[in-house]
Amino acid sequence: MAELIDLGGGRWRLEGDVTFHTVPALAAAGRRMIQPHRDIWLDLASLGQTGSVALALFLDWQAAAEQVEARLHLQHCPLALQRIAGLSHIVELLNFSS
Repeated sequence: MAELIDLGGGRWRLEGDVTFHTVPALAAAGRRMIQPHRDIWLDLASLGQTGSVALALFLDWQAAAEQVEARLHLQHCPLALQRIAGLSHIVELLNFSS
């Protein structure tokens, strides 16, 4: 099970497994975290099992943020996801931060 946790102040944490089964609920929850003209910081250090489906989710959230002139920062992204993003040529579409 995956969970999106509000840490306050525009900071969020995504925990658990991001799979094809958990993405629909996460997609809706993530769109609610996006506020106009704000920076959103998403900590990915607690991600469990995941893969390219997580990148699709992040792209969905990134597009939603851009629509309201917000900026999504992905922090502590697992190296495996960063590599998949690189192989898929989508690194420049995502805002990976340390």
